[in-house]
Amino acid sequence: MRKIYLLPVIYLLATPAMAMECLYERFFIAGEFERQNYKAKKKLEIGEGLPLVNSSFMKSWNNGLGVNLGYRFYTVGFRIGYSHSKKIEYTPTLYDSISQAEMGRGSLSQRSDNLYVDGIYFYKYEHRSEFKFLLGAGCLWTQLKDQLTSGSYQGYYFSRSYSPGVRVGIGSQYQLNNCLVVDIMFVSQFPGNKTFKYITSATLGLAYYI
Repeated sequence: MRKIYLLPVIYLLATPAMAMECLYERFFIAGEFERQNYKAKKKLEIGEGLPLVNSSFMKSWNNGLGVNLGYRFYTVGFRIGYSHSKKIEYTPTLYDSISQAEMGRGSLSQRSDNLYVDGIYFYKYEHRSEFKFLLGAGCLWTQLKDQLTSGSYQGYYFSRSYSPGVRVGIGSQYQLNNCLVVDIMFVSQFPGNKTFKYITSATLGLAYYI
């Protein structure tokens, strides 16, 4: 019975040294778990003439999921992808947009989406392992929903902001077999948009080569 359990491990370890060649000139589709770090601007103006929100309340890290589709030639490739962060809710402090005086508390929810195109350079350092260097462009889209009640100001506000930015990244990947590859990447995108200065992501991904 133990031998049966060990068969998948033996199969992976027995993959020939030249198996990495099988990844060349093939399409791939990948899914990623992302740990995202957002650097918010110091104070967010949620709407013209509306109170300012102190961004210090916003969490630095958030979880997200992503998917991408790409093609690899030999040592270079490209991918088109999309990532989504989970919704987060806050109770921020509000400030008057003119006097900067504190006005009280509000309720705010935030989520972000990112659409990107990346070029990738692969550098093999072991027959199953490669470094990955990334350069691309992305558009970070952020949605804020506000329910604000503070003194004389009461209201609901819905805000969207998006902006293109440059993406740079580095990581490493390991080939499990002729079709499956697992990787870890660190990617920064800047500038962000009117909500965030930039975003940095640590990703764990699994790719299937077609």
